[in-house]
Amino acid sequence: MQFAKHGQNSHKPYRETLLLIAMNTKCNSITPTLILRFLIAAAALGVASGCAQNDPGESLFDTVKRTRGDGYQDNVVIRGAHDVSTGKRAKKAFYTQQWDLSDMPEYQPRQEVSGTLLVDGGYLMMGTVADAWRAGFAKYHPNLKIEEAKGVRDRVSSLVAREIDIQTGRPWTFYELSDYESRVKQSPMAIDWATGSFNVPGWSPAFAIFVHKDNPLTRVTFNQLDGILGGARYGGWVGTVWHPEVARGPEKNIRVWGQLGLTGEWTDKPIAIYGRPIRGYNIQINIERKVFQGGDLWNDNLLEYVHEVNPDGTRYVSSVEMVKDLAKDKYGISFSDLGSYIEEVKPLAIAAQDGGPYAELSLENLRSRTYPLFLEQWAYAKKPLEPKVKEFLRYVLSREGQEAIQRDGKWIPLPAAVVREQLKKLDEPEAHVNVAAMGLHEPLINVGLGFGDGVDETGKVHLPREKTFYTQQWDLGDLPAYKPEQKVAGTLRLPADGYLQTSTIAEAWMKGFGSYHPNVRFETVRGQLADQQIDLQPGRRWLSGLYDDFAVFHNQRKHSPLEIEMATGSYDVPGWSPALGILVHKDNPLTKLTMNQLDGIFGGARRGGWVGTAWRREVARGAGKNIRTWGQLGLTGEWTGQPIHVYARALPYHIMRVFENKVFQGGNMWNDNLREFADEIKPDGSRSISVVKMITEMSRDRYGITFCDLGSTESKDLKSLALARQDGGPYADLTLENVRNRSYPMFLGVFAYADREPGKPLEPKVKEFLRYILSREGQAAIQRDGKWLPLTGDVARRQLKKLD
Repeated sequence: MQFAKHGQNSHKPYRETLLLIAMNTKCNSITPTLILRFLIAAAALGVASGCAQNDPGESLFDTVKRTRGDGYQDNVVIRGAHDVSTGKRAKKAFYTQQWDLSDMPEYQPRQEVSGTLLVDGGYLMMGTVADAWRAGFAKYHPNLKIEEAKGVRDRVSSLVAREIDIQTGRPWTFYELSDYESRVKQSPMAIDWATGSFNVPGWSPAFAIFVHKDNPLTRVTFNQLDGILGGARYGGWVGTVWHPEVARGPEKNIRVWGQLGLTGEWTDKPIAIYGRPIRGYNIQINIERKVFQGGDLWNDNLLEYVHEVNPDGTRYVSSVEMVKDLAKDKYGISFSDLGSYIEEVKPLAIAAQDGGPYAELSLENLRSRTYPLFLEQWAYAKKPLEPKVKEFLRYVLSREGQEAIQRDGKWIPLPAAVVREQLKKLDEPEAHVNVAAMGLHEPLINVGLGFGDGVDETGKVHLPREKTFYTQQWDLGDLPAYKPEQKVAGTLRLPADGYLQTSTIAEAWMKGFGSYHPNVRFETVRGQLADQQIDLQPGRRWLSGLYDDFAVFHNQRKHSPLEIEMATGSYDVPGWSPALGILVHKDNPLTKLTMNQLDGIFGGARRGGWVGTAWRREVARGAGKNIRTWGQLGLTGEWTGQPIHVYARALPYHIMRVFENKVFQGGNMWNDNLREFADEIKPDGSRSISVVKMITEMSRDRYGITFCDLGSTESKDLKSLALARQDGGPYADLTLENVRNRSYPMFLGVFAYADREPGKPLEPKVKEFLRYILSREGQAAIQRDGKWLPLTGDVARRQLKKLD
């Protein structure tokens, strides 16, 4: 189905849903599903009807989050429908082809092993493969028990601690690999043990490149796909190492069908791309790895399709719907899987190399891996391999292990040559690793919940905690004085990690709160709110996305957290959520920008964005709002036709996610000419710092623009621009005062999260402590510390309302 554009009639389907539910439901027939459908429709109607902003400075992102929630209820529906359909496929064989596997080695034990082998892998355990492997391996090793690892939330932590022995499934993300490397100072063992399915949803089906059936194109190469789907790039990722040598320029972009050799009516027709969002879906990761040579910048006209909840409470299946829409667009192209195939589209033959050979998407070509857009199934283990792990992986890669995959009829057994390559990896000695490169990007990408947005690379944070950066003393008389609503007692658990404890704030809060509530005892604990190990999680704002911070809490607690703003980030202290300056060359005549102009410069068209764990169409914008030349901003003379050169950090870095929330309203689409900068290890073993490289290049480029906290740059060749939240102003310069009063819109907030169960009041001791934090006394402690900035009275009162 097509979603209506948000405007005058976009709320109609939601209103109709509410009316139908109201007219046709008897009291005794109300079910949880019906209630959920009602709540989703009501929430969507509130936004679609033009729900008023909570305050004049509230962003569209925050308005949508406040009125429609953080996505938990949506994902109950989406995940529930997914689990039902997946369960139906689990024991079914989808192909009966029996290949001759005699070219594979039979399993020959090298040593007898015993004990328990814990394996994590949902799809592996759902089918028949795991049971077959258990039975087959037991014939050789009767004293070893293979069990499914239960309750695994964090695959990296569990493997590092050897709480699991083998983790199976999709390839690890850049974030997971970096996390592992930073902890272990070694890469994990990664074994390719099966080819993904031909057309079984959930079992890693191969990518199909679809075009409309009337399109004369029949085949395409990887380089052509790169030109169609990707953008120019400054480098690419191989594992967690940035490789500038795979860079390519915008001249290799392919944006019209004539660039692929089509003629006649097709010559100048733009190529419309139907796909998935660049964050959150496995299919994107694999295209980046296979087609973009590790690059992560996409064509900024990509139309993103995501699983959503329809107005009637059913699931909107992204792969199905985008292929349906492609069928209506003669000039479109899509990457999906054969499970979403319909007669109005056709798949293209693919070649990994220019000139061929080309291979069509067929079961045989997947088995041989001549069709290059296959997916692998991976097994990860900690090195050095324990004997039981090594023996089991040798069994998986044997003829017997691969026969079990063939009998299951979903995944496809490996070619014999791949089996031999993987077996060789098991016997290879430990390779020398550059320890300095292990986890190099970890501080920049996986910023702890208790820390600030932005990462300090200057060393300023590593100072005595009494260090103050600001001596400005604001009049806090507009903040409410703390008056206890009730006396509370018991233990309040705060995190032991994070900036709260490395500052003077925590001690001041505990002492001040204790003077009103002497029967409250504080503990500092290493733990997470999602695991109920702490009562309050102060620090940076949680990330939105399908697998990010909100998702972790949702999966563990089965409801949404309470989010409270407890401070404003710093003016220019690196790491302490500093405001972001928008920097241009000093020769640039531009002096100011609006947030919409900033979006137009750095961003691309978007079909929606992540707000919590849900994809929201309300934050969409079209390509007509892209700004690509300085003349579009009103500059004249030599500037009129000059392209805007956009500089930023590497897309996986945390600061890029922060920018997406602030400027793209949760969208992920970047200008496809973005110049990315990543940290690298130099030949002499020293580290090159991405922000330094970026600012150095920007200082030489009169036509460049970037964003950065002022504490990380001292360039005299750059200047910061005034910003306005709304088109037409008012504009505010980046100053300490304007960050504190939030008139400068690129301030960053500091947040606290609490666990409030649905239908229940917040725990009294937590509520009272949050009331103290938001009081004049609590904010005075922030002011004395001199890094974060105290809230204004208006912001504090809005947060206090949330507690009730």
